[in-house]
Amino acid sequence: MNVGVTILGPPRSPDTWSGIAAALVAALEAMEVSVTAIDASMSGVSERLAGVAIGAAMQMSPAGPRRPRAALADAATSAQMGVVRSLALLRHVSSLAQLDGVVQLGSGYLLPPLATPYVTYEDMTVAQAARVGYPVWSTLPPGRLSRRIALQRRIYRRARGCCFTSHWAAASAIEDYDVDRRKVHVVGVGANHLVTSADRQWYPPRFLFVGTDWRRKNGDAVVGAFRRLREEHSGARLELVGGVPPLTADGVTVHGMLSLGDPRERERLEHLLREATCFVMPSRHEPAGIAYVDAAHAGLPSIVSTTGGAEELVGPGGIGVAPNDDHALLEAMTALSEPTLARAMGAKAHEHAKRYTWDAVAERLLRALRADHLVTRELAAFL
Repeated sequence: MNVGVTILGPPRSPDTWSGIAAALVAALEAMEVSVTAIDASMSGVSERLAGVAIGAAMQMSPAGPRRPRAALADAATSAQMGVVRSLALLRHVSSLAQLDGVVQLGSGYLLPPLATPYVTYEDMTVAQAARVGYPVWSTLPPGRLSRRIALQRRIYRRARGCCFTSHWAAASAIEDYDVDRRKVHVVGVGANHLVTSADRQWYPPRFLFVGTDWRRKNGDAVVGAFRRLREEHSGARLELVGGVPPLTADGVTVHGMLSLGDPRERERLEHLLREATCFVMPSRHEPAGIAYVDAAHAGLPSIVSTTGGAEELVGPGGIGVAPNDDHALLEAMTALSEPTLARAMGAKAHEHAKRYTWDAVAERLLRALRADHLVTRELAAFL
């Protein structure tokens, strides 16, 4: 079977979409599937020129953004840019036509109208992104947002299957886009780091936070709760990985960004996963953070956001906290500072994580791609 994987960026690069594309390509090839990896983006110069042109047109509109930087951000996610990217994909039409199927990652572009079937794979819809307050999406004028949603609806309508990381995201395809639920699939997500720690020491508590977007991942709230927790657990530690601003606090270590593509930095994060006793990231909004799955595979309990699909990823191995509930966050961190509970929930997280692997995701995507008819089932949990 010859399958294409398309995304806005190099599919085999670990830096593209948190490494998801590269992980899927590797998983498919391990199943002896012949993979054609297609970068659906235009060349750097062409993309920038298109963005400038679309952004300038937006600024001329009475309802358009006033600042050039805001106009460029709006242009990058606009329906107009989607049309330009779709036209640029015509350069791949001969390669696409020879495939048995395509897995389209993201929906910022429309594949050429070929007989080749395709499935989409995403962690949330544009309608959801606007509702939960993602920058750019939540500030788009209604007409512009409506056109972008219409592009996504068209992509879903053409697809053989619409695949999502969680039931939370899948529900939007059905409710917001009127996609027949029989062609909507929940396929999950895999892990970037698979580590085990048989001899983990469960006390004193060692919390791990991994997030690129400090504000969206609610990093300030985590540090604030940790400061209060140290009053009771003086030996507690907090390890911060990602886009962390300059800060100094007792028991806190800042590691900065750790790249998936750098073996030394990968090992550094895997060491932190082995040493931690709890993963904490109560994001303001979280479609499906791979970091939760990494933590679960490592046998860590997690403190997750109740907004989005994060709770589904950790199952009984996590405690859900509303993003703005600082008291509940402190209570959850205090509870998981107790070794017996942390160990027990970590074991549940590890068991739950067995269904979240890239091999399993690749198999589910192929199953959706091969279906030449609507599956006769309601939307249900995967195995």
